[in-house]
Amino acid sequence: MDDACCVCGGKQNLSEGPDGKLVRELRPYGPGGKPICFPCAMGDPSRKAEAERQLMSAIGGAGDVVEIGVGHAPRPASPELRRRMFRGVK
Repeated sequence: MDDACCVCGGKQNLSEGPDGKLVRELRPYGPGGKPICFPCAMGDPSRKAEAERQLMSAIGGAGDVVEIGVGHAPRPASPELRRRMFRGVK
C-alpha cells in the first residue's frame, strides 16, 4: 500500500491503538482500493459511500470474519452480528 492518502496526500502515520500496538491511520478503502485517511473518507458523501463499499467487500470476501487488520488473527462473527453488520448494505 502507498504511504499517502489518495485525496489529501497526507503521509501514513502510525499511532498507538487501544491495545498499545501501532496501527496504520490509512486504510485501503479509497477508489480502487487506494489508501485514504479517515477524515478524507468521511468528508465527502461519495468518498464515504466508496469507503463503505470497499470495507463491505473486504469483509464479505473474507467469509465469516468480523475483524481484519486489527493486530490479531481474524475471528469469526456470530450469525446475529453478521445480520446486524450487513442489514441494509447493498
